[in-house]
Amino acid sequence: MVKVGEIIKLRKTCKHFRIRSIPDPVLNEILDAGRRAPSSGNLQNWRFVVVDDEDKRKELADACLNQRWIAKAPIHIVICSDIRQVKRWYGRKGEFYSVQNTAAAIENMIIAATGLGVSSAWIGGFADNKVRRMLAIPDNIDIHAIIVFGYADRKIRGQPKHSIWDITYFNEWDNSQRRPLDQPAMETASKKTKRTVKKVKRVIKKTAKKLRKL
Repeated sequence: MVKVGEIIKLRKTCKHFRIRSIPDPVLNEILDAGRRAPSSGNLQNWRFVVVDDEDKRKELADACLNQRWIAKAPIHIVICSDIRQVKRWYGRKGEFYSVQNTAAAIENMIIAATGLGVSSAWIGGFADNKVRRMLAIPDNIDIHAIIVFGYADRKIRGQPKHSIWDITYFNEWDNSQRRPLDQPAMETASKKTKRTVKKVKRVIKKTAKKLRKL
């Protein structure tokens, strides 16, 4: 069984997509992963608008600060939030919680997609009014992000990440408490991780072939 941690390591932002649609069973799994995310008070305030129409995808790309590459992704999911109930329960904090909830749903979808061999990109910059008007989204619904999904047409180079020790403190701020035995263990594990990543990629390819036959 492929470990979730290895799938997380495979996730990278993709900006180059093949002209190839995503099968409905795969899309359904991605959406289902989103709805299973945790949310404050289990209010599940997220709403997903799936856009697969080619003309609408081009319009969305223009609305996303003219990032034309976005249009090539066959599926765009506009992540929205109905915060009315969240605000009723949590007052002013409800707006903050609603963002946390949708972010959890987004991450679930992206990781699920990666495990299914589907690449993605998280878009946060867009003209809210244009997107709202284009998709007939009501004024009382917040638009939080646009996630694009598709199959990468080239190898994706990941961006460098900070070391765990650069971002983690113990018991109080700025107390990194670096543990001397952990670093060599991490370095030793890297070879094993590379082998596991190769195994994960093989599993993803086999899964993708099976899904294409559906």
